[in-house]
Amino acid sequence: MIKESLTLVLIVLMISSVSAFVLSNSSIQSEYGSGDTLKGWINLSLEEQDSNSLLSAFNSEISLLDFLENNSLILGDDYSCFPSDCETNYVESNRELNKTYSLNPNDKIIFGIKITGDIQSIDSFSMKIKSDAEKSGYPQLFVDILDDWEIEWQPHEFSGEYGNPIYGCYETGTDTAEITQTEYCEKIELTPASKIKIGADVKEVSGKGGNADFLMTIYNEDEDGSCTASASGDGKVECEVDMQIKEPAEFFVCIKTEDYTDNNKYAVLYEKTQPCGFSGDGDYEYDFPIFVRPGGYAALGEVIINQDEADKYNGDTLVYYIGDYIDERYNNKCSEVCMIPVKIISGDLQTLTISDIQLSYTSGISKTERYLNDLKETPATLDMDFQVLELEKSGIKVPTPYGDKLLILKLGEEEILQKTIKILKLGTIESLFPLQAAAAVPVRFSVYASGNISEYAWNFGDGAEITTEENYTYHVYNETGTYDLKITVLNPQGSSSRIFSIKVNTPEKEVNETLKEKRAYLEGIISSLSRIEAWYASQLEEQIGLENIESELDNLEIAYNKAGPEDYVNIMNSLYDLKVPKEIQEIKFSGEFLPFPDNINPSYLVDFGYREENPEEYAEGIVLWMATNLNVELENSIFNLKYDDETVPVFTGNKLKITPIDSVKEAYLIIQDEDIIFKEDYGEEEVSGATGIKMSIEKQKTIEFISEGKVEAIDLQAYISPKFSELPEKIDVGPCDNDGKCEKETEENRENCPNDCHGINWLRILVFIIFLFCVFVVYIILQEWYKKYYQRHLFKNKNDLYNLMSFIFNALKQGKDKRTIHKTLKQYKWKNEQIAYAYRKLLGKRTGMWEIPIFRAFEKKKVREELAKRGQMYSPKMVQ
Repeated sequence: MIKESLTLVLIVLMISSVSAFVLSNSSIQSEYGSGDTLKGWINLSLEEQDSNSLLSAFNSEISLLDFLENNSLILGDDYSCFPSDCETNYVESNRELNKTYSLNPNDKIIFGIKITGDIQSIDSFSMKIKSDAEKSGYPQLFVDILDDWEIEWQPHEFSGEYGNPIYGCYETGTDTAEITQTEYCEKIELTPASKIKIGADVKEVSGKGGNADFLMTIYNEDEDGSCTASASGDGKVECEVDMQIKEPAEFFVCIKTEDYTDNNKYAVLYEKTQPCGFSGDGDYEYDFPIFVRPGGYAALGEVIINQDEADKYNGDTLVYYIGDYIDERYNNKCSEVCMIPVKIISGDLQTLTISDIQLSYTSGISKTERYLNDLKETPATLDMDFQVLELEKSGIKVPTPYGDKLLILKLGEEEILQKTIKILKLGTIESLFPLQAAAAVPVRFSVYASGNISEYAWNFGDGAEITTEENYTYHVYNETGTYDLKITVLNPQGSSSRIFSIKVNTPEKEVNETLKEKRAYLEGIISSLSRIEAWYASQLEEQIGLENIESELDNLEIAYNKAGPEDYVNIMNSLYDLKVPKEIQEIKFSGEFLPFPDNINPSYLVDFGYREENPEEYAEGIVLWMATNLNVELENSIFNLKYDDETVPVFTGNKLKITPIDSVKEAYLIIQDEDIIFKEDYGEEEVSGATGIKMSIEKQKTIEFISEGKVEAIDLQAYISPKFSELPEKIDVGPCDNDGKCEKETEENRENCPNDCHGINWLRILVFIIFLFCVFVVYIILQEWYKKYYQRHLFKNKNDLYNLMSFIFNALKQGKDKRTIHKTLKQYKWKNEQIAYAYRKLLGKRTGMWEIPIFRAFEKKKVREELAKRGQMYSPKMVQ
């Protein structure tokens, strides 16, 4: 524990630094509702600020780039980055002519090629790779020039061997379909392959058969191929397609007779369980034994990667590809350094050598770079003059507990400002729907807020205002554009507000976009249903009303295609009324199930025929009996439908797997719910408020049922019990309740409840005190080392520091403000970080990491002496 804590302290110390930003001024709202969005503004400048910095407060954060974008700042106009695209930057090391790596599958390496000067053109590129990777069924490596997740080269030579057949959704079929000139197709997911064979399992039709030729085709949106497969009897027919599968993708593979004279000679089996195949132009209704055999990759050996090799893979013109990168990322200005990264992803166990780099380019004269460098990824850096930034655009939330809270707003690890704010019991505005509307169409806007709201004030941003007692209202925007809709909610403690951006389109455009959106939602739902257990999927399909939604969307699309300007309003209103879920949420739990006694009502056993005068005394006995006689596993799946404006719990699927420890001759499974649906007939019986299943448990049994709405596993009110005569009447658990409190009034003591009643462990306290002292000493040592190191980093000559402090001190005495001083110093090429350091040191504040001020008095004395040498009489109070 001590070692881990010291490591954490060291990490915190090493990452502390003075910020690369300057705050000019700010205005922060003082009062908020619980969980409200932070409001106000900050006037901020940036210099070489890491682009991945986070603006944060109260455990809520947003990336700096997102914050600037939300404030409508434009890269290139309002702020700049290096590199100019604000993407990852690189730091190079170990410049060598060649490098060798030992790689495992999925290992990644990245190296870079450095060029300098003003670049006119990239003229040629090549490099040699040498690998001892043997032949494989999967590409042994992938080359990603520019590290942009676009593969420029991978192996493509055929090994001469094909893998095992890969089928689609087909498992086992019993029915047959005779092969004619109607295509039978199957969707098959493929991984990369150097070549492929496609085929099918065929059977001779009785009394026919003989020789026959079949046209096999494979296709998707991007590529296709075909070949002829011949049959002379039962079995597999296949043929070779000279087509390379470059990346994982779905393909359709089809079979039909090549000529009508071979119709009905052969047949294929088919089945219809969760199909992903089809016949002709039909829907997914069938699965056929159609397959693909992927070709393997030859041993890699030695390869020169140049334009000829790129042409064999994807045809990218490498010099244009690299040239565009240098232009877009560096504006062709490489006076400092431009780095061309190359990432290699290993697909196999191998030793890999990279050598013979030749990158030729023109920068005034022709140059060739032959070295490669190890690269470390670093964030891009931002520069920005002072900009007023709205904090509401950050989405940062204030705390939910009420009372005074200290706001500490940070950028990265550095503090921007502090302010005490008040959290009152105001209303909290959570969301608004919709955020997009059609002009000239009455739109119902619904706001979702909590906190005993009595009134809603709507300012639509077009001059219209209205106050309602309900959380919704209708409004018509007459012109297209973007509007700020401000909603203010009122409760007995006061008011709070939030602004939403509303995009208003023409009715025609809004109908088109909404149709596409709802169609995309529907396709997503259908895709989700295909991945959900069939029984649950059928229940969800019924609850959603999938057929009705699909039919209504079809009708509205037809109406849209025929519509004139006067029809779009009616179509838009129909679309507003059509609720299509955007997502199916499935929340799963799997684990041991043992009910709480409080969730058990043993009186239901009496209703099902077990006699007992005082059944309520047996709840704890039932839990003990289940724990000692059964292993019960529960799979609990809660299904919600997420709409644009709400999330609706639909049902909960439960699967109980009941395994006996010893044979149980008779018991009841009691589910304390009447509104349930069972997967099959278990001989269930119903009484008022419960459902029971009488069973003998000789081996594992599985009971599956659906409960209405949301029922978490911990709240499932179900239990299994034998007759009362086989249960203990009462369980004495003793006085100990294991709540962490030693309660003498319930007779808890160290003997009967050691978890709650334990004495003071003085040895632990002593060890902890020693540990704190060691941390304190280490911290002081590192603090002083860090301060000296950081000061030397900023000021190579310490006289520069004291001259700068003297200038700031003199300017402050003359009444100049901080911003004016900052601008003046910037004109003389002082950096933000140097100015901030000198200013804080002048004020006697910390200049880096959090500081224990043991030596603060000596430091102040040193500052006085140095300023006195420069003719300044100094006291920190004079510059506060």
